[in-house]
Amino acid sequence: MNDLIMTGYMVCWLSCSSVWAAGFAEQREQYNDCILTYVSAAEEAAAITWLTNACRELYLDNILLTEKDKQYYQCLLEFMSKSSRLEATLSIKQACQDRYRSFLR
Repeated sequence: MNDLIMTGYMVCWLSCSSVWAAGFAEQREQYNDCILTYVSAAEEAAAITWLTNACRELYLDNILLTEKDKQYYQCLLEFMSKSSRLEATLSIKQACQDRYRSFLR
């Protein structure tokens, strides 16, 4: 009986781990696509940091993201990748934050 239970646990563990690995591979591919699309075009150092973080949050560390968080990171990706000056990068970050993370909304 114990052998049967142990075999059941092993089968479940093996099948669950392969599903998890496939899901992680897909997330990693989406993250890499995000980096290639948005970060590779960026010129300003702070923008590169925040864009890389946005890709990571959206595609790797996204378990606890709210819809507003997702919209905030998408805003950064959409507008910040075109920024070539620190002043513009900071303004874009603030505008995205005001739009999607403000406590007044």
